[in-house]
Amino acid sequence: MLIILKEVVEKFARLNQVLGLIGGALILITSILITYEVIMRYLLSAAPSWTNDVSRYFLLLIAFLPVAYTLQQKDHINVDLIVSKVNKTFQTLLDIVSHIAIILFSSIVIWVTFDYFEGAIIGGRMTQGNFMIPSSWLYGVMLFGFILLIVVSLIRILEKTLKQNHLTSIQKSKNE
Repeated sequence: MLIILKEVVEKFARLNQVLGLIGGALILITSILITYEVIMRYLLSAAPSWTNDVSRYFLLLIAFLPVAYTLQQKDHINVDLIVSKVNKTFQTLLDIVSHIAIILFSSIVIWVTFDYFEGAIIGGRMTQGNFMIPSSWLYGVMLFGFILLIVVSLIRILEKTLKQNHLTSIQKSKNE
């Protein structure tokens, strides 16, 4: 059972890594698009109508696709002022509590965003601007990002719990 779980976690980690790379590539592409738009607007007085819309869509992808990868890599902003002063067991407990908070927050965002997602699908809503796409696509990206965030948090809780149980069993066997 643990072997299958380990394989699933590894495949999920690879998916997040790919999404992280896509996010990085989109940052580069967005920078190029914005530079192109500025050059065209101010030097040639001919700003393309589509670059602003595409840049906004890419920013949404940049924000939500690699968010789980960032958590997976432990690159999110954290304050270790308190955590560094307590023992390993309490650090583990704080880490689990923080992941539970991430799961609760993400669940609320998913719940609210799903209403918008569903409404956009039912209403056939499109984005505004020169380069219109279905609004449901944007909400879908947000949902996908937060679902991935929940999965990473569940994996972290599982890893911390299994590691702590393993360490506790080692401590008990040493004491006996």
